[in-house]
Amino acid sequence: IIEAADPISFEYLDNNFSRDSQYVYHREQRVEGADAMSFEVVNYSEFVDKNYCYYFEQGEIRRKSRAKNS
Repeated sequence: IIEAADPISFEYLDNNFSRDSQYVYHREQRVEGADAMSFEVVNYSEFVDKNYCYYFEQGEIRRKSRAKNS
C-alpha cells in the first residue's frame, strides 16, 4: 500500500495504477488532477476520468481535456 493513501478506501487498478477515495496513484506517485471516483484504466496506454484522457509520453503521464467543442 502507498504510505500517503487512505488504507480503508485504497484499491489496486490495472497497469500499476491504484486509488483511494481522494487520489489516483501510478506506482507510488500521485496523478495530479485525476478524479479518483471516475478514473479507469482503458488499456495499457490509455486511462480516463470524467475530465481528462491520460496517456504515457516519454515515460511521463500526460493528459488532455475530454471536453467536446460545441
